[in-house]
Amino acid sequence: MRTWKIRVRGIVQGVGFRPFVYRLCTEMELDGHVRNLGSEVEIVVKATCDELEELIRRLKEEHPPLARVREVHAEETEEDVGPGFRIVESEESEDVELQIPPDAPVCEECLEEIFDPKSRRYLYPFTGCTNCGPRFTIIEGIPYDRENTTMVDFPLCEECRREFEDPEDRRYHAQVVCCPRCGPRYRLLDADGEVVEGEELEAIREACELIEEGKIVAIKGIGGFHLACKTTEDEPVAKLRERLGRPQQPFAVMSGSLDDVRTFAEVDGTAEDLLTGPVRPIVVLPKKEPFPLSELVAPGLHTVGVMLPYTGLHHIMFERFLDEPAIVMTSANPPGEPMAIRNSDALRHLRGIADYYLVHDRRIAARCDDSVVRVLDGRPRSLRRSRGYVPEPIELEWAPDDLTVVAVGPELDVTACVLHRGKAYPTQHIGNTSRAQTLDFLQETVERFLRLLRLDWNDVDAVACDLHPSFATTGLARRWAEEHDLELVRVQHHHAHALACLAEHGLDPAEEPAIAAAMDGYGYGDDGSAWGGEILYVDGNEYERIGHLEPVSMPGGDAATYRPLRMTAAHLHAAGWSEEEIREFLLRRLEEWPHALKHGEREVEVILHQIEHPTIETTSAGRFLDAVSAALGVCHERTYEGEPAMKLEAVAVRVDHAPEPDVDVRNGSVRVSSVVARAAETGDLRYALTAHHALIEGFAEVIDEHRDGEPVAITGGVFNNELITRGFRELYGADLLEHHEVPAGDGGVSLGQVVAAVLELR
Repeated sequence: MRTWKIRVRGIVQGVGFRPFVYRLCTEMELDGHVRNLGSEVEIVVKATCDELEELIRRLKEEHPPLARVREVHAEETEEDVGPGFRIVESEESEDVELQIPPDAPVCEECLEEIFDPKSRRYLYPFTGCTNCGPRFTIIEGIPYDRENTTMVDFPLCEECRREFEDPEDRRYHAQVVCCPRCGPRYRLLDADGEVVEGEELEAIREACELIEEGKIVAIKGIGGFHLACKTTEDEPVAKLRERLGRPQQPFAVMSGSLDDVRTFAEVDGTAEDLLTGPVRPIVVLPKKEPFPLSELVAPGLHTVGVMLPYTGLHHIMFERFLDEPAIVMTSANPPGEPMAIRNSDALRHLRGIADYYLVHDRRIAARCDDSVVRVLDGRPRSLRRSRGYVPEPIELEWAPDDLTVVAVGPELDVTACVLHRGKAYPTQHIGNTSRAQTLDFLQETVERFLRLLRLDWNDVDAVACDLHPSFATTGLARRWAEEHDLELVRVQHHHAHALACLAEHGLDPAEEPAIAAAMDGYGYGDDGSAWGGEILYVDGNEYERIGHLEPVSMPGGDAATYRPLRMTAAHLHAAGWSEEEIREFLLRRLEEWPHALKHGEREVEVILHQIEHPTIETTSAGRFLDAVSAALGVCHERTYEGEPAMKLEAVAVRVDHAPEPDVDVRNGSVRVSSVVARAAETGDLRYALTAHHALIEGFAEVIDEHRDGEPVAITGGVFNNELITRGFRELYGADLLEHHEVPAGDGGVSLGQVVAAVLELR
């Protein structure tokens, strides 16, 4: 019989790991003890070699649901242990990792209590335990103890304290433990903030009745507020769109069960696992035809974003009070601003939008939007990595342990990222940092992550940002570098996209070169132009631009992103159309769609002048798809990011056979403007599919010309498109690297910036 010291690393704090070890070792009749050491759990135990092997196996296979066991190391020790097995006092360790688990959906055991009339937590929405409930969104400091969470405002009653202190109880040291006697409570407020119903269950009941009556209710959850309304009638959804100023952007919906989801969406096995799994993200699913919900939920799209209940409140609403297949459940923020997390802020910012407010009195320490995942051919792809995933790290095993880097992302769909001890921690979704409030949120989030990692700016070696000189994030990075004497690493946008994809696959770019196809709407190029359809040979921190879409003018600059008919005109010019031919086409379009150009016929002449005398050119794949979308009359105005291309995809997936694209590749320049010309000439919707094939075939021709066995990485927001991604999968099979955990869009750029900084500094 020997004495062993076992160190378990991973997410092992705040998830019931020590009680699990206690029960496991007691069952195995082993003497010893277990304690937290900050970044790991230490187990000291007397055991034979066979018992040690069994213990390690069970630690890995039977751990609590929220735990993540990444490493188990055992060595002999001379330390004395007494009889029996104990949980001993925690000790601090200087070797710090961010050990807080993500927020988790309410578990089955807690749900049984919620719906058990004999339980003291009957219909109590804040029921939780060590296996479920909020974590990331309630913690204010470390270590992860109740006094360092927003639960500190709710002292435990005697019964909850007994559970909290009993190692045999699943609520042992569960910081979320509470009950109706001692925990948070819901109440219903009207638009002026006056209490309509102060009794919790009646407040929930009345909120559900109001939703079914067609009212818009703001609901405070674990990471912020949602706006909820009915989906089976057009009027409530139209009213929400008008008040929010989101005329077309798809709304996420929440359903009470998988059976309900299957009434309006197609659910495969992967989607079912995501919907019912330990994260409960919004899952983007194909719509069923006919679509029984209001078409205003996701207008012009062939998909709908759906999630299942993940809090006690959601389950109570659907199980007891709502008789709807789904309700809108969208983030409660005016366009461009962060989601509200304080009751007072919600009442102020959502005035004129929400009719009522279902609020609770637990503070939210960190706002955190719902994560969004799309399933393509049975494989999940992250569109937004936030609740349920953050703050789990991406391992960079090749990165030096002594390097700490902060990256701030680009401008839109921003996340930040902190690298420490070889682990990259992408933050939750931040948003559009051209808005001051969102830039403030970015700063607060970075400083919070540093604090939770027990770091300050003196521990940081470098700050990484985009190459664009005018992004607010670039200015922020520059200021931090000057204030804290840090290395400033500026990273070209599409190079960062490519590095993020390689990092997700565990590759060291310095050891394993790759060819990357990067397609998106915009990225500041090395030459100062608007890149967005790039083929890069990536070798370490160096890259060569071996191909790109043919540059075309971008008439009006940013105006062309909002009025895609401008990009149609630019591509028609590139295809050889005369000024008069372009003018006639634009005027015909204005007769059909008077609002396609903001200033009507006068704007046509401005566009023609801008095309002949371009001040900026673009190689953007996103703008090419926009051009085809407008040429076919699918979408003439972009009201949200990616709208024309997403609506073009919705048309293309319904096309069986499309005309062959006329793609011309010269010296790495992929010319696809002829596709826009044919779409404009014919109005044939089959060219929606042709446009997708043109990008696939043109890029593949360049890639194949330069490739010598290297893997092919696909990255950038255009690769959220199912047709283009599927085309690359068919061409490159097992040699294809694509995003799964980290978004292909701009939400993944901060990870790539971190990688670039490591490659430069190591």
